[in-house]
Amino acid sequence: MNECSSIGFYLNLIGRIQLLRADQEITLGKRVQAWIAIRDNKDLTLKEQRVCRVGKRARDAMVNANLRLVVDIAKKYVRRSESSTLLDLINMGNEGLIKGVERFDPTRGYRLTTFCYWWIRQGIVRGMHETDNMIRLPSHVHEQLGNVAKAIGEANESITLEQAAKIAKSKVHFIECAYIAKHVSSLDKVVECDKTIIECIPDRKPNKLDYQVETGVDVHQLLGVLNEREQFVLLRRYGMASDCNCWTLQALGKELGVSRERARQYEQRAIRKLRDAATTYQEAA
Repeated sequence: MNECSSIGFYLNLIGRIQLLRADQEITLGKRVQAWIAIRDNKDLTLKEQRVCRVGKRARDAMVNANLRLVVDIAKKYVRRSESSTLLDLINMGNEGLIKGVERFDPTRGYRLTTFCYWWIRQGIVRGMHETDNMIRLPSHVHEQLGNVAKAIGEANESITLEQAAKIAKSKVHFIECAYIAKHVSSLDKVVECDKTIIECIPDRKPNKLDYQVETGVDVHQLLGVLNEREQFVLLRRYGMASDCNCWTLQALGKELGVSRERARQYEQRAIRKLRDAATTYQEAA
């Protein structure tokens, strides 16, 4: 079952549940608070056990009646999350809804939806903070980053991160480290065209066998047209030597006892010879 069909089935299921009236919320809320007050006690009496059963059923009824509210809030955060799907956000919001229902005080006079909205939002935001970043940052760190971003957005002119951190009353080095940790990504993250980051990183060490398969040219045979110094420069310049490291022109010149410019001339001459030899080889084939 794909995500779309799963969401459709879930919405149809919770759509059948009737909403609670204000008087029902008060009645059920009192039962939940009576259960919360004694649920951690040991050696419950029969009357207290009945209060616990009734309280649990009341909590489930209040939660089920507000599942549609969770979906409405979760939809607002779909585009903000980098790794969580709508079902993931709904699950995070449901956890916040349960906390809100258990903390709902029916004697205050406000509706359950008004009280639980904050708890649902908190559950979704905290869940996103834990899943979207490679390095988990505490919630108070995300709040400070939000304050810094707000200070930058409200500034009439462009300001530095250090100035924004001072406006938000945060430590500069702390904010800098948090920004670095927030923008760390996994190499397996899909970026575009269903390709991961690691698949988009170019390989700077050419594979001689891949070149031979693509062009039909034997690299070792081509290197035979170069003299000893040209082979030395070219193999080490492009990481094809045994050490697999790309040498700089300055390092090559120092090794050969010539200037950096002379080493560059060796490289250019070797490349021209290889191009001519490759053209001749392909025409003959």
